[in-house]
Amino acid sequence: MGNGGKVPDVKNNFKKFVNEKKMETYSDKKKALWIMIIDILIVIITLATLYFIFFIDNDKPILDYFGYAAILLIVSFGVFKFISIGFSSSTSSNITKVVLVDDDGSSIKTWNLKGKVSLLIGKNSNENEVDIDLSETTYSSLVSRQHAVMNYSNNNWYIEDIGSSNGTGLKKENDDFKLKLEAGKQYELSAGDTLYIANTKLVLK
Repeated sequence: MGNGGKVPDVKNNFKKFVNEKKMETYSDKKKALWIMIIDILIVIITLATLYFIFFIDNDKPILDYFGYAAILLIVSFGVFKFISIGFSSSTSSNITKVVLVDDDGSSIKTWNLKGKVSLLIGKNSNENEVDIDLSETTYSSLVSRQHAVMNYSNNNWYIEDIGSSNGTGLKKENDDFKLKLEAGKQYELSAGDTLYIANTKLVLK
């Protein structure tokens, strides 16, 4: 064969592709669901208003009803937008700490996220200071000095690999696979997720 007799691992490559697509759309699905609910409710309210205008009561001038319909749409959109923002705030910003765990899952060290908006993960040195220092961990030799960064934006925490030598992994709480992150790309985080800084495990709580 042209590749030295090696057969491409189609099954694993396909699984990796599916997992990457699943992770890319993980956060978008939650937002899309609420947008869809809001759109459906607006359509229902609009149809109900138009039905009332044309079939129930047509004694008043038609422009009055269109005015009422516009007011209903604006109020409804504002109410459901407020609800969706409140839901997002209560579910997305629930990460309060990062916990370093060993291979058995026992806690070793904890970093509190209160008041933080950005955390650099790596190893401290004379020339480099990080927020989450993994220089004394078991697999510290695999951790880059500036390995990854966690950023807080729009009520969510995100992780980004910043060109580390041995990569960063992410395992969502309810998934059975670990995704290797693409350097320079941000991934949304939730409480219960596990970060793999090379082989070092950080659990988000």
